[in-house]
Amino acid sequence: MTRRAITAGILGGLLFTLGALYPALAVLTPAFIPGVPLAAANPVAHAVLLMISTIVAVGAVLFTPAMALGPGRAGGFWGGAQSGSIAGLFIGIIVCLAVALPLNGLLGWQILIPYLSPVSDPGAVEVVTYAARIFSDGALIIGVTMTAAILASVVIGGAVNAVRRAPAPGAESPSLYELAARGHMSRWFRGEDSATSVALAVGLIVGLVFAVAELQNVYILFDDYWPELGPLLSQSLGGILAVRSLPFTTLAISGILLMGGVVVALIKNPAGRFWPRVSAVILSMNIAVAVWYVQASRTAAFYSGLSPFLIARAAEHGVVIAPASVDWLAVASQPSTQVALAYLGPWIVMPLIIAAVSLAGLLFGAAYAALIPLLIPRPIDRAARVRRKLQREPNQILPITYQLFNRDSSAFDVLAHLAAQLRAQPDLARLVAAYHSLGAAESNGGTAAHAKLVTEIATLIEQHPEWRHSKEIGSAHRSLSQILTADTLEALLLIKPPAEISTTTVPPLLARVIERIKEVVEELHKVNRVDDLPSRLTFLNNALETINTAQRIVDADMRDRRQVATPYPEQPALADALERWEEVVIAATKRLKGRADVTAALKSNRAPQLPRIPVIFIVQNRGLNVAEHIRLKLRSGNDYFVVPPGETSLDILPAGENHEATLMIEPKAETKRLRLEWEVAFDDSVETARLSQFADVAEFVAPDKPFQRIFPIPYVTGTPLKDGEVFVGRQDIFDFVKENLIGAHQNNVLILHGQRRTGKTSVLYRLGDVLKDTHIAVLIDMQGKPARGAADFLFSIADDIVYAMELQGIEVPLPEKKDFDDSPEFFFRSRFVRSLTPTLGKRNLLLLFDEFEELQRRVDDGKLEPGIFSFLRNLMQHEERVDFIFAGTHKLEELGGDYWSALFNIASYKRVTFLSPAEVRRLITEPIAKYNLEYDPMAIEAIAMLTAGHPYFAQLLLHEIIVYHNESQRSYMTAADVEQSVERVLERGEAHFKYIWTESAPEEQTTLRVLAEALVGRAEINLPDLQDFGAQCGCPLGEAEAQALAALVSRDIITRNGKLYRYTVPLVEKWVRHTHPVLA
Repeated sequence: MTRRAITAGILGGLLFTLGALYPALAVLTPAFIPGVPLAAANPVAHAVLLMISTIVAVGAVLFTPAMALGPGRAGGFWGGAQSGSIAGLFIGIIVCLAVALPLNGLLGWQILIPYLSPVSDPGAVEVVTYAARIFSDGALIIGVTMTAAILASVVIGGAVNAVRRAPAPGAESPSLYELAARGHMSRWFRGEDSATSVALAVGLIVGLVFAVAELQNVYILFDDYWPELGPLLSQSLGGILAVRSLPFTTLAISGILLMGGVVVALIKNPAGRFWPRVSAVILSMNIAVAVWYVQASRTAAFYSGLSPFLIARAAEHGVVIAPASVDWLAVASQPSTQVALAYLGPWIVMPLIIAAVSLAGLLFGAAYAALIPLLIPRPIDRAARVRRKLQREPNQILPITYQLFNRDSSAFDVLAHLAAQLRAQPDLARLVAAYHSLGAAESNGGTAAHAKLVTEIATLIEQHPEWRHSKEIGSAHRSLSQILTADTLEALLLIKPPAEISTTTVPPLLARVIERIKEVVEELHKVNRVDDLPSRLTFLNNALETINTAQRIVDADMRDRRQVATPYPEQPALADALERWEEVVIAATKRLKGRADVTAALKSNRAPQLPRIPVIFIVQNRGLNVAEHIRLKLRSGNDYFVVPPGETSLDILPAGENHEATLMIEPKAETKRLRLEWEVAFDDSVETARLSQFADVAEFVAPDKPFQRIFPIPYVTGTPLKDGEVFVGRQDIFDFVKENLIGAHQNNVLILHGQRRTGKTSVLYRLGDVLKDTHIAVLIDMQGKPARGAADFLFSIADDIVYAMELQGIEVPLPEKKDFDDSPEFFFRSRFVRSLTPTLGKRNLLLLFDEFEELQRRVDDGKLEPGIFSFLRNLMQHEERVDFIFAGTHKLEELGGDYWSALFNIASYKRVTFLSPAEVRRLITEPIAKYNLEYDPMAIEAIAMLTAGHPYFAQLLLHEIIVYHNESQRSYMTAADVEQSVERVLERGEAHFKYIWTESAPEEQTTLRVLAEALVGRAEINLPDLQDFGAQCGCPLGEAEAQALAALVSRDIITRNGKLYRYTVPLVEKWVRHTHPVLA
């Protein structure tokens, strides 16, 4: 824009001068310089020439600002005004030099005409008046001319740009990648104007310094030429500029020497390394000289007019006058000479000055273009360094590119120049250009552009496996391409979770985002696996929360200058994709929340045997929207009569709330049980008069069964379950083990992992019975193993194997301990394990390692050699008759270190979690089925709710209930009895409660206390409300406590549902509130 405006301004100035020159010569000059007939002799020709001049001048004023605008209408009025101002500046300079100042000089010279024939001393008044006309009036004329030119161009340029029609939409400008693919990289830098803008600014500033220095010299030199009038002239016009000590001349000289370096230093992003910088220096110096010449032309006019008098004064003072000066005295006294000098001088002098200055600018520019980049390297210079590095090591293109984003705040500018400089290596140039286009502004046109560029990057990387980290980074971009094209919930559900990505090869921030996206995809996949509304909403909320986490990484971490100097090129694409995913998930959540779900159930299935019985219903809204106009109606049945009115109503039932309603019935004679039928109708925002029908059975309460003491108590609270009497559930784990060990896709190494006290050891004990037809199970308790070296360790395992086989009725001799001393690994595998094959029959040996993390502790303590891990891997891979199951609290990769890396790729994982509600009910009822003990349904529900299916806490509470049953001799356990047992558990304080507390950091303990107190009267709470509650009760939760929530969630102590938090096991919540109250 700047270059075009300057060019337009110069052409416009020349055109305006062409139009104004004839009127100036033919009309204005003769008016005050008599005897200079310059007009056309023919009046008609004179009029025609004036008309043509007017048309040309007016056309220059009107059309030059439009020429400066260029195509399009970018910037509206102010964009056009900016271009017009630059064009007007150069119009004004040219008009001043060619027309306005010559006229002003001639107008001043007429004061001296009376003293020219013959030449005589004009006197002080006339000389000062002449100087005032040249300099003071000249300054005013310069100001008026420049202001008029700039103002007219600003108004016209702004108006034209504001009203002109936008160009018809056509093909979009090609991206850098498209230009690189076509081999037209040079087109990218067309229109680059920063160097011209710098040249203009520096040239104007330095030119003003030149002009001021020139004006100062006028007064100082005149004082030397005409001592009698010098002080008077300086006093009248010069003011402070006449002071010799002011350093304007020094500043001007410094400007000449240094302005080239300043120009080169200020060009932040030149299009080329040499010529754009040199040409900017040449332009800047010419602009500075043009501004100086505006003042210098006045100086020349001033001395030209005074030259006859100065020559005469010199002769009077005895100075020998050269003949040429005498001749000039006669010539300069002629009006025609002064007119010729005024109008022809600029056209003769300026081309010579421009040529000389351009040559000097070429020399200065070349020197500074070589020197300054060494001190202040710009993107093009840094690109040259990277290019030289890539010429030596082209396979480092990917690490070098990402290092550029990590370290260089102008990475995208560097990439643009680098792509242009890599023309000889087209694939490298295309990759660099694709990264630039992906992250730079021109690719922000939509998801399709992002996806296309990411796909191109992935394809390029996959075509060059020799590039370092190409496999990992190519895979990451292939996953990202799939992610970017999914824009509906259905499309999201079809995405496969991205593969695991290592942060050692893929940039860590990018790997973190893709890992979060993987979690989102996994949560969304769960949506299709469930049918109930709350579960689907839970998974959608989890996905939305993970999306928000990924957005924080993309919007904050990826833009954090402390982590990356320039945001990664994938950042805009990821931000766009995550924003669309958020919209999709929010829309799906809103669709699911749009309905109410009202149910009605009997509060109790037991009824007293009375003539008239109250039937109590729990009406509950399980949906996520409010229900209105609820109507509950009890139908007549075969076993009872309905007492009028037989129905009840409720105006509003908010989501998640319930309401009790009571209706009366009269049972028929000799009825032993009641089968009740009822219906519920309600309205919600989607549908009116929704109708649901229900039925259930109520039993009459029979007299309590005779008390029967339960002993021994079947529930175990401190040790694993070794028999199946009280073992329930875990069928999913058994199916997983069977599928992997004896299924179609066999894997002989399995990992069962889960939190402490979740029943892992009990599962291992149970596996021996579940797999008795295919395996001989050997439980290896790592905590009880000796660890005085590999010989002791392997001998102990051999002893466990022999013992397990003896339990199966298979006699196997136990080797001598000394047999393991020389080569324990060889003897164990080749002599002992392989000797068992004939005795196994069709079964395999199954080694069950409990608390397998203990193995690493033994190695870390130096009691076992690290080679034990390689030995185990070798055993797993080559002994087909031996299978392995490891049980512990961690996945292998969570343990850290290099020990377990040998097993990472061959193990299959299964998480051991809590029991399902159905399994809890079985655990409650089946072990005591042979006794005269019965649980009220609400008691069973309370037990399931309080323990949340946690195996240890379920066994603990049930053990206490049986103790309470034996003490109270009650055979019918109600919810109140369960609450009594809970109080006894809390009072006694079990070890696992204390373990949870002592293993928690201080900030986690504070969080647990505040959360337990805040959950009184509510099911869940969000973080802001929790922090407010903590502040109110004197336990403020800071950033550390807020982060502690995440740690507690990872330990399954706290459960997160979207943005809401609760205790995973309500029994733990009660213990914390009972033992560590927040207000204590």
